[in-house]
Amino acid sequence: GNVQLGLTSTPATTGALVCRSSVDNSLTNCQMAFVTSALQVSGIPRYAEEAGTLSISALQASSSNPRACVPLFASQNKMLTLKCNYADPASGTVPARIQNKDGSYIPLAANTGSACSTAGAAVQLAFDGNGLATPNMLYADAGVLSLTATYASTSGSDSGLTLTGSGPVIVGPKYFVFSGIATPQAAGLAVAPLAPASSITVTALAADNKTVTRNFGRESTPPTLQLTPAVEAPVFDGAQKPAVTGSVAFTGSNGAGTASNLSWPEVGTLRFTASIPTYLGATLPALPA
Repeated sequence: GNVQLGLTSTPATTGALVCRSSVDNSLTNCQMAFVTSALQVSGIPRYAEEAGTLSISALQASSSNPRACVPLFASQNKMLTLKCNYADPASGTVPARIQNKDGSYIPLAANTGSACSTAGAAVQLAFDGNGLATPNMLYADAGVLSLTATYASTSGSDSGLTLTGSGPVIVGPKYFVFSGIATPQAAGLAVAPLAPASSITVTALAADNKTVTRNFGRESTPPTLQLTPAVEAPVFDGAQKPAVTGSVAFTGSNGAGTASNLSWPEVGTLRFTASIPTYLGATLPALPA
């Protein structure tokens, strides 16, 4: 059944307290549903186009202790319907692909080049002795995906059983690539792009180092890149390594940001490095430059 949650704030707040879904960040009516059996879906943060496991558990209330959960699909293969939705940003162009029991990747859409579909796709999963399935997932973009798993049996010993569950997965870009920068540059002045370009761009790429994560920069709160100089020459004890000034704006940019007023107040050969220490609150795995 459903239980209405009561909310309090310490210290007191003047604004209204609200409940939000952990799956898609939508407002809820502060009611929590309790069921005797369900699927649990979760996944740790991962890089775009780098295989990472999902955890899908089939659980039911214990007959001897209804407050405890026990495996429902222990050591069984089951066909589930999996769906993906775009939680942040709220739209996308490519689907999640889930590894079937036979090792193939199945897009949760009409094909690998189309957006997540409302129908999703049927995927056969192998559940272990603890009722846990851990298929790999691939996603060629960035953001928060909401994944929903549904099991609906029409035959066999569990005919009529329907289970469902959802969970969010954070997927971030792995690399950031600068467009051509002219050389030499003048210390302390705005860095000029390589002609004929009129600006310097920074592109967010997936783990394959070629796929642009076009949703990066379209999040509800676009991430801020850190710019760091990696000094290649001269190298000696006490060499100065002042900070890079300037910024990179990704807002609504389809994965390519524009670098503005980049400069470095020293001399030498350096490599600009762009990185994000966290992405949508995720720190694991740490997303590198």
